[in-house]
Amino acid sequence: MMADGREAEAMLKSISVDSPARSKSEVGFAKSGSTLILSMNAVDVGALRAAFNSYVRQVKIASDALNIK
Repeated sequence: MMADGREAEAMLKSISVDSPARSKSEVGFAKSGSTLILSMNAVDVGALRAAFNSYVRQVKIASDALNIK
């Protein structure tokens, strides 16, 4: 959960641009208030794990960037 909706919106914009056209997984993004929601579907467990790790890394980087003072 983010401090406010603006942070969630900024994070959503920063991670949603990295959606490859051809992939073994699909990732959906949504925002509800100050909460960022990611939904993932994949053809197999390996693809799901790869997508999960990639987007968790991106969320962490975006969160760190938003918290730079």
